[in-house]
Amino acid sequence: MAKTSRTLAAFVMLTLLFSAPSLAQTVQGGIKGGMSFSTLDGLGEVIGDLPQVNTESRINWVAGVFVKVNLGNFFAFQPEVLYVRKGAKLAATGLFTESITYNLNYIDIPLLARVQMSRGSGLYFLAGPSIGLNVTANAENEAGDTEDVKDGINTSDMGLVIGAGFDLAHILLEGRYTQGLSNIFKDAPAEVSVKNRAISLLFGIRF
Repeated sequence: MAKTSRTLAAFVMLTLLFSAPSLAQTVQGGIKGGMSFSTLDGLGEVIGDLPQVNTESRINWVAGVFVKVNLGNFFAFQPEVLYVRKGAKLAATGLFTESITYNLNYIDIPLLARVQMSRGSGLYFLAGPSIGLNVTANAENEAGDTEDVKDGINTSDMGLVIGAGFDLAHILLEGRYTQGLSNIFKDAPAEVSVKNRAISLLFGIRF
């Protein structure tokens, strides 16, 4: 699956770089970035899902590029390449308070369908699958000591994206929800399933 994801990622990147001149009127590009509120669903299961253990979301950032391929007045295909920081904080409370923060960095490749509400409206909706490729992964304790855990994280991560935004004279304001569909841990027991989840607020410029 990882090989297939890398092949598809390469194809999308080539699409971003080598759009045919004949499509100049229907293909537009841009940049976007912003913040995300990420967490890891099921992280508590790693240590038995104890009642005194809480999973806390983290504020991270996301940045990248996109291409908008117009398929008429209201529909478009929008592939993106984004660098996304994900993860969560696992905090144990009780007699002693300890925490571990998982910092996971991905290159995400959303393949989105974009629907414009009307010709004169800047409102649009997005939906589609996303392929994530893990770049780095570490766990950090309260003292700031970090441990590389990349070997225990799956290279690819499939997800689903839904969102909405406004396109105002080439300025984009967008919110989206991303739900991971894959277990991020390689050798997790069958009963343990930890998945990425994030809400992102993005600002972009369309050229």
